Amino acid sequence: MAALKHTILISVTLAVLLSSTHLIRPTVAARTNENDCKILTSDLKENSPLILKTVSRSGESPFHMPKTVGSDLLTFRRGTTVRVACPDVKNNKLLLPKSDSVESEENVICIKDSTFNVNGELQNFSSIRCDHPPRSAIKEDGYCNATNMMRRIIGFNLKDEFIEVIEVCYDLTKQVTVHTRHSLNRNIVYKESENIRRNDTLLEFFETPDQFYICKNQVATLRNLLQSKNHAQKYIDCDKGGNRYLTKAHLVPKGDLLFEFQQKITSYDINTAPQWQTINTGHWRILENRIRRYANRHNADMTIISGTMDVMTLPDRFGIDQNVYLTKGEERNITMPVPAIFWKLVHDRARNAGIVFLLVNNPHHQDFETTRGYFICECVCSETSSWFDGWNRYDIRKGYVYCCTIDDFSQKTGMKSFSFRVRNLLH
Repeated sequence: MAALKHTILISVTLAVLLSSTHLIRPTVAARTNENDCKILTSDLKENSPLILKTVSRSGESPFHMPKTVGSDLLTFRRGTTVRVACPDVKNNKLLLPKSDSVESEENVICIKDSTFNVNGELQNFSSIRCDHPPRSAIKEDGYCNATNMMRRIIGFNLKDEFIEVIEVCYDLTKQVTVHTRHSLNRNIVYKESENIRRNDTLLEFFETPDQFYICKNQVATLRNLLQSKNHAQKYIDCDKGGNRYLTKAHLVPKGDLLFEFQQKITSYDINTAPQWQTINTGHWRILENRIRRYANRHNADMTIISGTMDVMTLPDRFGIDQNVYLTKGEERNITMPVPAIFWKLVHDRARNAGIVFLLVNNPHHQDFETTRGYFICECVCSETSSWFDGWNRYDIRKGYVYCCTIDDFSQKTGMKSFSFRVRNLLH
């Protein structure tokens, strides 16, 4: 593949954005006072309300999170006021014991253990629930420093505010997500069960986006692009058990979010992009797990920015590189570009240390030399080898991985507006 251009359509302001390894459960016990209120995150039900702070500082999560490393407990001092809310205010409401309230949110007061004062009545927190499970929404919120790049927020619509979970920068012209931003909690090891069904997928921009991922449609698309069905079938394998096809990769994985109501919103298609299956189940998955492992081991709350870059190419029957798009419809005039690179910027806020991982989304290269055209910044992986113990980042079939400093990445891609300077490389 020809060298990627350094002038990439990611000129986005990050001042706002930055304000198969299993996780090891830490051995540090949670410290709680006997008079504290305690809610196990694992005890929350599908229709449990959002548990919110009454006041949250700028850049701070509005959700109550476990305070102690190694704990899945939400703890509150006696007398603390806790805000409970049911999103989708027009169609949802709180169901409170001994109350005919039609409100969608209330303030409740911690008494002890799981007992709260709810409108003058002492109630177990488990008795507070929503009429139906919390429903998410997408809010348009201006532009990402470019008129063709829309800033969208995925989260929850409450009575007087919109609660953000994922920020998305979306290229309206190319119909591709440029990047997402989310926070990763230090206690992610205690996330809820990720029991998200396929039919929970949330559609917003494409009426039937899954048509892009039907294998026979991918063969037909490549046949047109490469001018040969036999050539297309070298790259796409539709046989049962085959793994040579493009699948839907999530920029924000559900495994990065603590609560089930948060995990469900990762199913919006604006949070996805086409990725080769061997890469999706290979180094992309390993990288997600390594980032969660870091947060867990280092007791670190993280900011994660995930994105895509450029369009991958494959040679046609004449050896000429062609940009690869997925298409749907008989006329095949609705297209979705297949990214050349997926990337993750990882920032440990407390240590002010960060790194960018870049993954080549092309498992069809024959050797390392052919991946050099994907290098857009100086590789510093040798300076932080702890990220790569136990796996081979050079495996092209699983997605060749390299890493850069945040400063170098921002300068080479045009993302120069930072609200801080990262002092250290994240080890």
